[in-house]
Amino acid sequence: YSLTLMDGFLLTEDGEIYRGKIIGSRNASFGETVFTTSMGGYTESITDPSYAGQILVFSFPLIGNYGVSWSHRESDNVWVRGIVASEVYETPLNRYTKSNLEDFLRMAKVPGLVNVDTRKLIRRIREKGALLGVIYPGDPVSSISEAREMIEAMHHPMKDPLFKETAAREIRFIKGNGDLRIALIDFGVKNGILENLLSIGDVTLVPYHMRVLPDEFDAFVISNGPGDPAHEALNDVIQYIKTIKKPLLGICLGHQILARIFGAKVYKMKFGHRGVNHPVRYGERFFITTHNHGYAVSRDVPETIIVNQYDINDGTVEGFIHKELPVMTVQYHPEARPGTHDTRFIFREFERMVKDYEGS
Repeated sequence: YSLTLMDGFLLTEDGEIYRGKIIGSRNASFGETVFTTSMGGYTESITDPSYAGQILVFSFPLIGNYGVSWSHRESDNVWVRGIVASEVYETPLNRYTKSNLEDFLRMAKVPGLVNVDTRKLIRRIREKGALLGVIYPGDPVSSISEAREMIEAMHHPMKDPLFKETAAREIRFIKGNGDLRIALIDFGVKNGILENLLSIGDVTLVPYHMRVLPDEFDAFVISNGPGDPAHEALNDVIQYIKTIKKPLLGICLGHQILARIFGAKVYKMKFGHRGVNHPVRYGERFFITTHNHGYAVSRDVPETIIVNQYDINDGTVEGFIHKELPVMTVQYHPEARPGTHDTRFIFREFERMVKDYEGS
């Protein structure tokens, strides 16, 4: 980007300053600073509800080169509180794209910081863990005191029930292409997950704070979403899920919620998994998967749970089944938007589990 752009900087809670240039909105913004290793899929990432409350750092040195397409969005909103990148391409190379990344951020009133030493920043996050940060317009020399005051007064976003912002507002029925009647308990579902579920049946989107009669459905899906899976605001929906005697699929946050229901513990990771290149072992096979989670399920699980999927890099629990009940979960995003489509078969496995349960 041109050096004529407005100066700006990222101040992190450990006092480090990362200089750059402001794109998008020129307002100050704070959040938990995390990073993704994805080479592409920036549109999907910034519209992923699971990123609510976070400033997203892109490790790949260049983003924005193919612009922003409506069809790539994972929701109707930009959920990140800001982005940080080494370089953002000004003019999209895709002739079918009418909007560039800066315009998209500006319309969403979200700031971006470019021309940043992202390698230095990501190394710091890996050393210290995810850091609270403020993207601030202006020169650090004249604006640092205001930015420090802002970060000192900051309430940690992960302590908020962020899923209240991202969940649907009302119950909605969506006609699908399969035989199943699926109730989707929504905390901020991605479009890609919803589309894959519609390939196996009709979906009734149920906001997490609303209730439907379980007998009206063949199965329930607990969706992805942002925030802490142990937040007290989840207690009511957890009690509701416990009463459901139907097949269950938990994805991402839903995986963590079901783990808690069956007696497992969850914990906050140092800097989380965010990217499209995480290898997962599932039985005797290995898959490349898309991750976006800052919390995980403890490996020490009750005997009723069988952990059947692990992250190859660090052993993180990436999925489990129940010994006696028709329950299956995945920590990663099986729809893989962005990412490879290695694990889209999870939705077919879920369909088979539901039909086997009905047949028995």
